[in-house]
Amino acid sequence: VHFEHRLFGLDPILQRADRLLNHTEGISEVEASRWCGDILTLRSEEQFWRNNPTNALNLGARAVAATSPESYFVRGLAVYYQGLSLHVSGDSIKAKRLLRQYLQQGVPASASADARLLLGLCVFQQDSLQLDELESTAQILLRHGEANRFLISKAWGHYFLGTASYYKNDLDTAQLHFLAGAGLRNNANGMCIHECLVGLT
Repeated sequence: VHFEHRLFGLDPILQRADRLLNHTEGISEVEASRWCGDILTLRSEEQFWRNNPTNALNLGARAVAATSPESYFVRGLAVYYQGLSLHVSGDSIKAKRLLRQYLQQGVPASASADARLLLGLCVFQQDSLQLDELESTAQILLRHGEANRFLISKAWGHYFLGTASYYKNDLDTAQLHFLAGAGLRNNANGMCIHECLVGLT
């Protein structure tokens, strides 16, 4: 549901997860906290796409507090939605500062979190038409995806490079990147593939 971006289908799944978590015996406190962090992160994502950025921001903060520093993917996703929520609420400066703060921690094992944070910066730079910055960050995201075999990140890198080239009226380069992103349709995020196809159109 998450990777296919069918986010309005999350609520019944998360309600069931909450019920199971609250009525399961023998689960350790550490494991319960990890599951709680997962649920809160996905609720933050859902609330963001339901146009409730304040709820998404608060849920993201609670998710980060509930997860261990080693839960890289979940923490990265929670911080990502905190940043997006700040951005759409008009505080892009604070949003960028938040994502860069986590990126600068420089934990080698946090590659999955870093991919999400780089994606967030690309979104902010695209929205504000900071095309040179977008191109630079998207190149880092693409290299990051290639180095770590993150095909989802690789597709997003191609999409943002295609977008930067499109706005610069370099349509040949834009087409190459949109084609490369769309070519990963069996492994990438559904929204990314959709946007690559829109770019090609």
